[in-house]
Amino acid sequence: MYCRKKCMKMLDEMGFRPTRSGTEYIAQGVERVMADRRASMMKDIYPGIAAAVGRSPKAIERAMRSALEDAQNNPDWEWQWGRIGGWDNPTNREVLHRLARALDEE
Repeated sequence: MYCRKKCMKMLDEMGFRPTRSGTEYIAQGVERVMADRRASMMKDIYPGIAAAVGRSPKAIERAMRSALEDAQNNPDWEWQWGRIGGWDNPTNREVLHRLARALDEE
């Protein structure tokens, strides 16, 4: 629970809107990555979240991507993303792994 709150706080600071379903899916994905660093996005993360929320893995992937694209419009995006070691246009996988690493370091 504590990890989820910290993750949601980090996502909020980066410009992810908590009202978007993709933001919640990213937080769930971070928890899954923290539990298993070798988890595959296509075989483990997307299907696992999809089963938990009753949607398709494709819908989960797209919701995450949409939330990420929206967050990138935040004026502080580059600074916040760079703060955890990110650069350029990240993938969903990179976002999950960088957030998991940042949470481990706190």
